[in-house]
Amino acid sequence: MCYDSGFPEHARNAAIDDAHAYLVSGLFSVKSGYHQSRIWFPARAFDNTLYVLLSNHAGTTGGWDTCGASAIWSPYGDVIAQASREREEVITALLDPVALAGVREREAALADFIARAMPGRAAFPYCGSIDGARLSLR
Repeated sequence: MCYDSGFPEHARNAAIDDAHAYLVSGLFSVKSGYHQSRIWFPARAFDNTLYVLLSNHAGTTGGWDTCGASAIWSPYGDVIAQASREREEVITALLDPVALAGVREREAALADFIARAMPGRAAFPYCGSIDGARLSLR
């Protein structure tokens, strides 16, 4: 999913399907990966009002020098947890469906998109109906 995450439509389709979180498993490089991830994933979170979780390799693997820094972004695009760039680390965050529903109510861009691009489809029929989840990333 690393490559796919570079396309905004990938996260948008997950959000349209009422996903609460978008999980990216990545090999973002030391050279440009950190910069890319700090532009792409806050935007994916905010534009689609969902949590974004990046699990990125830290160190060298298969000839790739990766930048580490796995992170979790809120539906507003704020970093709520971030791992080290140099070493393997576990991070966690509470993904609150009630908070997500509130953000989706206040930030209506995605609901407006669904209403205009997909007439007759209800936006987020299940939002807020599940218990909060705790996710650990390595």
